[in-house]
Amino acid sequence: MTLPKPSQIKALKTKIEKLKKRDTGINEKEACNIVRSAIRKSWMRHPIKLLAVDLVTEPDLDPDTRTIWKVKCSRCGLFHRKDFVEVDHVRGEHSLKTLADLPNFVLSILDVTTKDLQVLCKPCHRIKTYSERYGHSEIDAEIILNAKDWLKATKVEKQKDHYAKLGYAEKDYSNAKKREALAIKLKLTP
Repeated sequence: MTLPKPSQIKALKTKIEKLKKRDTGINEKEACNIVRSAIRKSWMRHPIKLLAVDLVTEPDLDPDTRTIWKVKCSRCGLFHRKDFVEVDHVRGEHSLKTLADLPNFVLSILDVTTKDLQVLCKPCHRIKTYSERYGHSEIDAEIILNAKDWLKATKVEKQKDHYAKLGYAEKDYSNAKKREALAIKLKLTP
């Protein structure tokens, strides 16, 4: 017979004590988070969402690939594996910040037809979402995201060396915000 270790017993007691302090119900923000998660989970198997993907899916007849199906991105027009595409709501961002938003949130996510959806590859979906969320054109969103990706992929010292080689003064790239602004201005990509 396996017995719990003292550390496991202590961890359970700590967890219980922590949860007891919260045993007063949840606030509206927490309720919205739970409901949002449940709706998104049901969206993952929504029949119209699945149909939208199937409608732009073709057999991959290239004997050199290891995929059976390929899916066309409606933004860039390229074909991708099924696991590299996402279904996007054409009408954009849907928010659930208060419980009063719930009916509209549910309808905007789940009450859709294939005309309300588009299949995008992950990079194109990221660009579209950023564009909607921050009010940029998709072209500007792509430039900004590429610059941010370059900054993440490049160590700070290499960023500074790059800017110095391009003739910028140290004051032009002395902090993260300035380095980001320069990366966007220069349209840097990883």
